[in-house]
Amino acid sequence: MKNNIQLLLLCLLLNLNAFGQWVNEYVDNGEDTPYNICYNEDENNLFDTFYAKLENVNGKISFYIQSSDFRPGYEFAMIYFTVNGVLKTHTVQGRLSDDGELIFISDNLINSKLLYDFKASSEMRIDLFFEGFGHIITRFNMTGSTAAYNFIRQKV
Repeated sequence: MKNNIQLLLLCLLLNLNAFGQWVNEYVDNGEDTPYNICYNEDENNLFDTFYAKLENVNGKISFYIQSSDFRPGYEFAMIYFTVNGVLKTHTVQGRLSDDGELIFISDNLINSKLLYDFKASSEMRIDLFFEGFGHIITRFNMTGSTAAYNFIRQKV
């Protein structure tokens, strides 16, 4: 019985730490100009897998959320950063891509009011609001967010 309880506690602890962290990747697919990309995965969502991504587009740092299929009617996002135990809240209009797979949070994170909290936070929660549907909640472990930001600022 004691072993079963210990196993259950271990499983619960592993589940609580199941959030990913920022991954830095150099992409050279042989067709496009090589580029750097950073991403973070939220696998704990019941409906889909969501990715927070950073990409350098002509010297501007694009910050967006990717999913296989966002619903039409995207309205806005509430972003909550946990910084030194304090919740920092931002409301962002953003925009949905034509194919419905991306929600662009910031076209240039470099000049965004989000940047300080993005780099300093331990966790990021994004609530995406859709007309007639309600909202979707995503959570990301922000371990390595400053390194990801610095990596993406580098020129390839």
